[in-house]
Amino acid sequence: MLDALLSRKHGDLNALPPFIASMEEEQDCRIVRLKGNLGREVIPSVTDYLKARKSQGGDRIQKHLILDCSMVCHVDSSTVACLATRMREYLERHYEIALVQISDEFDAYLRIACLRHVFQNYESVEQARQGLSHED
Repeated sequence: MLDALLSRKHGDLNALPPFIASMEEEQDCRIVRLKGNLGREVIPSVTDYLKARKSQGGDRIQKHLILDCSMVCHVDSSTVACLATRMREYLERHYEIALVQISDEFDAYLRIACLRHVFQNYESVEQARQGLSHED
């Protein structure tokens, strides 16, 4: 049933949802370029999309995740809550989530939630790759 619902929302699950500009798979990391507004109206779609991909075996946590936020216009506290849940899943598997070019607003929400120290923020995807490879 979830798959049918998501197929209507997102079309083909291999197709990217509207909040993802692109996704790249590399040897030791997945790079996801996010875009637009990431607020409470988008988070349920993000969660449903990830659950559906996971149920189909397409979202197994096997590498680090780099979230490029350079095209993100707005975030709210629900974005940070979703991200915190996801980070816990990654850390349990000894991987990390790195953020690239977060806005001042995003940084403020991370600080308010006392999560700023949990997420590394980088100026570029290349810096994030290098930072994550040094931590392995």
